[in-house]
Amino acid sequence: MTLRLIPFALAAFVLVSAQVRAEFSFVVIGDTPYDAQDQRMLDAAVAETMRLKPPFVIHLGDFKGGKAPCDGSADEAFADLIEALKPIPVFATPGDNEWTDCDRHDDPKTGRPYSELARLAELRRRFHEGPPTGGQALRGERQAAQAENQRWSYGGALFVTVHVVGTSDGLSYVNGDPLEQAFSAHAERRKANIAWIAESAEMAKAAGSEVLVFAFQGDPMDVSRQSMGKSCSGAAEALNPCDAFIEVRAALQAAAAAFGGPVLVIHGDTEPFTLGRFPGGAASSLWRLNAAGDAGVGAGGFAYGVRDVTLVTVTGNAGTPFAARGLTTGRAARRSD
Repeated sequence: MTLRLIPFALAAFVLVSAQVRAEFSFVVIGDTPYDAQDQRMLDAAVAETMRLKPPFVIHLGDFKGGKAPCDGSADEAFADLIEALKPIPVFATPGDNEWTDCDRHDDPKTGRPYSELARLAELRRRFHEGPPTGGQALRGERQAAQAENQRWSYGGALFVTVHVVGTSDGLSYVNGDPLEQAFSAHAERRKANIAWIAESAEMAKAAGSEVLVFAFQGDPMDVSRQSMGKSCSGAAEALNPCDAFIEVRAALQAAAAAFGGPVLVIHGDTEPFTLGRFPGGAASSLWRLNAAGDAGVGAGGFAYGVRDVTLVTVTGNAGTPFAARGLTTGRAARRSD
């Protein structure tokens, strides 16, 4: 959908966006629960979220660990989480653990690795069909080309989910589908994502939004030094020696430049829990939050990550437009710039 086709929707969005609030907060969940300790934290976080009553929750995906089976039990638990948070709307975007990494496991029905594309189709059917999340109160809408991509408005800000995941955005360790098919599906998803990012920046600027927020699962900087800036020419059965995030980083930087105001990119998939300006310096108004989650103990016995969900605040402060802390720990995100 383009702006030329939705003059009435845009006019309505302008009226809503003009009602700017000085400061508000929302909750971001991602990369959890991976174990029993995570589950206890998440239970406490849900209780605290219900006490705070934020206007919405964003879920970045990875609602199960990568080693957990893709048999549907985690899908049921995720559906229960959404139910437990009602009436707070939950805007969810897929993570790599629940689809593109499922071919680490054999499907008991076939004895072969799960088809990651079939898993994605199941996630879309289960969680991303139907009316937009949030209804008329948040002016929500879904992208026609990719229904898991949503956007909504609140407090003078436009929020946008984009389906970008880890594991080289679905181009590494492909073992359950033909490589050509996986690469073609990625190309279609990337095309839809780039258009959604650009269109959302255009809409936010036209509507007079004060803030623009993008949220997705994959870390767009999770690329080796050797592969950074190297385009991907296909999918691979092992680690793909390329940079699958070139286009999305460029699209985000272009969106920030076009919008002109503060832009926040929220992602998960990696640690540490940090907040700062987006690397590269192309747009000083572009910020990046690596959300809490993805915590545990490594092979050497060293703890990593912050076992929590994130309370994000849009501050209305020009110098530091965003703040983030762990909801249950109170731990502030470390500055990364």
